[in-house]
Amino acid sequence: MSKVEIKNDKVNNSVLLNGTDISNLLSGVDLRIEAGCYPNLTLYAPLVPSAAILLNNAEVKIDNKLLQIAAEIMRTEFMQKGDWYNALVDSIAQYLRAIPANEGLYSVAEGLADRIVGAESDRDSIDNLDLTVRTYNCLKRAGVETVSQLRQMSAVDFANVKNFSQRCFEEVLEKQKIISAEKGDSMDKKELAKLIDGYEYRSEPEPFSSVRQAAKEAGLVIVSGASDDLMIFDGAIYDEGGCFDGGKVFFDRNGVSQDDSERANCIEAFWCDKSAIDEYGNVITWTYKTDIPHETFMMYEDGQPYCRGIVFDLADVK
Repeated sequence: MSKVEIKNDKVNNSVLLNGTDISNLLSGVDLRIEAGCYPNLTLYAPLVPSAAILLNNAEVKIDNKLLQIAAEIMRTEFMQKGDWYNALVDSIAQYLRAIPANEGLYSVAEGLADRIVGAESDRDSIDNLDLTVRTYNCLKRAGVETVSQLRQMSAVDFANVKNFSQRCFEEVLEKQKIISAEKGDSMDKKELAKLIDGYEYRSEPEPFSSVRQAAKEAGLVIVSGASDDLMIFDGAIYDEGGCFDGGKVFFDRNGVSQDDSERANCIEAFWCDKSAIDEYGNVITWTYKTDIPHETFMMYEDGQPYCRGIVFDLADVK
């Protein structure tokens, strides 16, 4: 990392490059930049960790020659496209890969621009959510600072936040819905599956009641098991179908076929299928198979894998 440090005291001015005084090398250099800065300010290019300008106790004005020189040194280093450049490209690629497929082009461009100019952290802060004191303090103590972090958290993550109640969870979910609406997008099946991953079976009378409205508004359907004979639909479809010890349930956008007559869509349930195991070798009580594009999530009962549920988009239902 190259660091240009400008020192300005009553005795003299100096320019240090990586701790070496290079003032004598810069005599006669006449550079111009159109910018003004303040004392004790670290200037940096966001996403670029390999160079920085540190103004240390300097009275910096728009015509400050030392600042002009330092800025030109940094610009020259940036033009070399060294490790910082590869890190920048890598960071942009990671950012683009994380963008939901349904997010608008302008929103993507705005987010990337915010990130490059360093404004993203302020815009993304949970300080902008106007949360209640309890919810805000719980998240802050858990190290959650941004909306982006919230959107990556699962039910297990929220459950591990000390003193974070069901009401706190519902409040955060409502705030996320508002933000999505303002951006012109909505929760997708991958985000919902991530959010409910780790739900505890029988943790409440209806496990997905807290996300039901959000799922419905986003046109998403959650499928999970109950007891040894039920397939539960929640969200954009609110229904249930019988599948004692496993079996097929037929349905369409209006709901489940209660007389077992075939409809356009089918989900096959498997009860204690020995080939369906988790990463620890435990058999998962309920698993499903369907041709509908979907994401999966896990539900547990007393710490044991109970159901590998699925989330799909109502738009993919015939």
